Amino acid sequence: MKPIKDLVLLLDMTTLKANFDKESETASLELANGKVLTTIKVEKSLNEEEIIFLLLESALATTLISIEPNKWVPVALYNPFTLQVSFKPIPENSVYTANEMLALSPNGDLFRIEGDIITNDTYTLEKITLKYQDILAAFQNQI
Repeated sequence: MKPIKDLVLLLDMTTLKANFDKESETASLELANGKVLTTIKVEKSLNEEEIIFLLLESALATTLISIEPNKWVPVALYNPFTLQVSFKPIPENSVYTANEMLALSPNGDLFRIEGDIITNDTYTLEKITLKYQDILAAFQNQI
């Protein structure tokens, strides 16, 4: 599967559901409609915050969503508490910021990637530069 260049499905992190199965040592991340974004193997010693962080990173690294037959797009994750969007996993993470709260559909909205912005007919988000520690701190403060 090769993704469509310059498109991304923007998902609101607060609408995603994490499931843990301690017996099989797996965790999955789902859309509001129940579609599984990613499934990972987890160690029993990990706490819930660590598992959620790994699920989000896995979704950014590996998930492609079908928007039409044979047309796939990667996902980006919107954090409504910080008004920031993560696109791609750490360390190559790209972070975009919104000037206002985004009202996204529960199963995500398509955005175009245009240089240092991502945009659709309603919103435009600008790319910002954050250090790894900033991203991790922002994430940990929201769990």
